[in-house]
Amino acid sequence: MGVFNPKEKIYRWIKITAVPHFRNGEIEPSQVYTTFEDITAIKASEKAISEQEKLEEVLEIAGAVCHELSQPMQALTGFTQLLLMDMEGGRNSSDRITKIKGQVERMGKITKKLIGITRHETKESHQGKIIDLNKAPELSKIDE
Repeated sequence: MGVFNPKEKIYRWIKITAVPHFRNGEIEPSQVYTTFEDITAIKASEKAISEQEKLEEVLEIAGAVCHELSQPMQALTGFTQLLLMDMEGGRNSSDRITKIKGQVERMGKITKKLIGITRHETKESHQGKIIDLNKAPELSKIDE
């Protein structure tokens, strides 16, 4: 139970335990033993743990974003370098432009997956623990 302490201007969390005491043969309690325990520190610890877990999930998502987007970005970098070389040599570059377009579309699909994440599984990568976008159940309808 939360109780406001006007002197400190904060809420304190109190755990109340009540145990009835019965006299022999009676069905009504003759007394109730009650204890009050300040559990504010426990509640603060639970909140800190919850916030830490949320932060870990955010970091896992950020790791997944970096992992999933780094491959198409590397491909885009390579294709643009080749495209620049083609332009210097006066060659037709439509196939390279098509590949660049494909990588941009791939990045678009990745961002759609990220928007749809509500539950996830993780996997190990060279960057540490990251979210496995391909195992998120809500994402199975999105084509690769």
